[in-house]
Amino acid sequence: GYKYSTTVQRVLAPAKFANAPVALENVNWGDSSRDQLRKKTQTGTFPYLETSNGTLSEAFAIVQYLAATYNKALLGSNEWEAALVNQWVQFAQWEITRYSKTLVYPIFGFFEYNSAEGAKALAEIKEWLKNLDKQLDGKDFIVGDAYTIADLETFYALK
Repeated sequence: GYKYSTTVQRVLAPAKFANAPVALENVNWGDSSRDQLRKKTQTGTFPYLETSNGTLSEAFAIVQYLAATYNKALLGSNEWEAALVNQWVQFAQWEITRYSKTLVYPIFGFFEYNSAEGAKALAEIKEWLKNLDKQLDGKDFIVGDAYTIADLETFYALK
């Protein structure tokens, strides 16, 4: 994938935390090799990871695989924490990022800004962030006593 792509960055950070031996093959947008490389994956998407088991694509699937293979602590220290990690990852992916189209994309000119939708989205995300703030009150990490993929995914959702 393209090294500055958000989805590629979402894979590289957990790979670093997991001490996974991942090497990025940078493929720039518009590069003629992209169409051929897409054929290596079942989904036809970037990023993808080639492993001895086969090729895996979609950023979060790759993140889960790297954590499970190289540093299980990123998934939580026990089954309960693993469930909480999944809860907060889904919260970040579904509740926080759903406002990107309304609030962030217009800044970059991808969509026209709608002030009524923007005001509603901003009010909603403030409420969701209160829940996150409450969870983090007095803590350094979202779940448990160390970084997990919940922290990393939430970072990318808020970035």
